[in-house]
Amino acid sequence: MSKNERGLRHDWWLTSQNLRRQRRVAAAASRRKHQRAYQWQRSVRMRTSIIAVPKHLLAETEEQRAKLHQAIDSAFVILRQSNTRVRFDFSPVEKIFPGGMLVFLAYLEMLQLGYPRRVLVTVRPDSIAGQLLERFGLSGKLGLQPSSAPAHKSVVDWRYLTGTNADGEKIADLLNFYKDTVDAEIPEGLYDVLAEAFTNVRHHAFPSTLDLYEELKRWWLFARYVPPAGNQPGSLYIAVYDIGIGIQASLRAKLTSRELVLQAGDKILSLISNEDSRMLEQELLRHAVEHPRTSTGLPNRGLGLPEMKEFVMGTESGRFYILSGYAQYVCVASRGTSQVFPCSRSFAGTLILWSIPLRKKVAL
Repeated sequence: MSKNERGLRHDWWLTSQNLRRQRRVAAAASRRKHQRAYQWQRSVRMRTSIIAVPKHLLAETEEQRAKLHQAIDSAFVILRQSNTRVRFDFSPVEKIFPGGMLVFLAYLEMLQLGYPRRVLVTVRPDSIAGQLLERFGLSGKLGLQPSSAPAHKSVVDWRYLTGTNADGEKIADLLNFYKDTVDAEIPEGLYDVLAEAFTNVRHHAFPSTLDLYEELKRWWLFARYVPPAGNQPGSLYIAVYDIGIGIQASLRAKLTSRELVLQAGDKILSLISNEDSRMLEQELLRHAVEHPRTSTGLPNRGLGLPEMKEFVMGTESGRFYILSGYAQYVCVASRGTSQVFPCSRSFAGTLILWSIPLRKKVAL
């Protein structure tokens, strides 16, 4: 091959390489262009609906609870539509109460679990709501940028737990932590009653006959210990929530199947016969709290709710609150009262709020 031929071939090879390179560059540019166009079209199709969170996150009053449920129900309706996101706006929030925040967090987690990357939140900078979401490890899942460690005392003092029906040891570990560390007089048997009550409530919430994924058999818990100061007692606050079948549904099923044998009384039997569901739910909740007898036929066994009430009524300022189905039970030690109130809307699952004052340990 002559020198001239070799030169021509070399020039041809360089030209072909340049053409290949140009084609690759053009193809890459075309892919980027189409990708940007697709992302733009997808962003246009994926609409985002803003849902304002209520000013007061409170579950203990029916008015505030209705506003909380309205926001949650709106999210469910919107997310069932294809290519739609929801963004909960916490900016209007002025006051946060443990029960309301716990219920809202539970639904946020369930929504995020069911609709990944389609549930977002907006919070004001350094707000308590933002700090709570950061502390409980939810901010990243809900589209918030990492922020500094929570500093507000009302956030730092709260402990947060969540788990499935199989994670009961988490609650036991938390109770043992308080038992070993609090600088206050602990009533005899307090933690045993709490552990038994929460264990049994979870079992009633998700009976073995309930065909449900284990991940959905979930509970959520807030706990906070405030140490005694001077002559003022401290407090132990615990809030537990599950989205199970509810206390009354569990008891009603066991009563009608005769699996549960208890001194139901003529009123409950009459309500079962007449199918007066709302009055029945009030009476069943009252019975669950005030009559320490269950399917074992032995006193002091079962839900543990009677013992929880007994602890509260033996204090100066304790409180005990249960919300389930169409009924709510309120026990206030300072007034010496225990009452069952009707609910106009059924409450999904069971929410228990419990607080007891604790006196400082006496130095020996």
